[in-house]
Amino acid sequence: MDGKTLEKILEIVDQYKNNACLDYGWNLNLWDREDLVSGYPFINLKIFWSKEENQKVIDKVNEVFFDDLDVKYEDLAIFINNYNAVECHNVARSLLDNSYIAEWLLKNGIGNVYCHYDEDYEILRMRALK
Repeated sequence: MDGKTLEKILEIVDQYKNNACLDYGWNLNLWDREDLVSGYPFINLKIFWSKEENQKVIDKVNEVFFDDLDVKYEDLAIFINNYNAVECHNVARSLLDNSYIAEWLLKNGIGNVYCHYDEDYEILRMRALK
């Protein structure tokens, strides 16, 4: 493999790595602790943010979780929703298992939140959540 080909491959990897979190977004589950009988008592939300906001999100997550590590969020983001690499998926999810970042995203108006089911929107509205 010549130097130009290798350089192009590494460029593609870096580009993909930095956009992985933008492409996948974040899943948030809202649990209803009082509803223990339904068997599936949560609303699954997905937050996606814009390209312009992406670097802010990467920087904030690195500041909170990866400040003193060689591995950074963008290195692990490609594994967060990748169930083919279970060990990496579990490591990535464990490292990011903290509500602080979700709170930071929402307080700073970063991203659009989507529900998986239409009826969940109505439940959120009834609870006065937008």
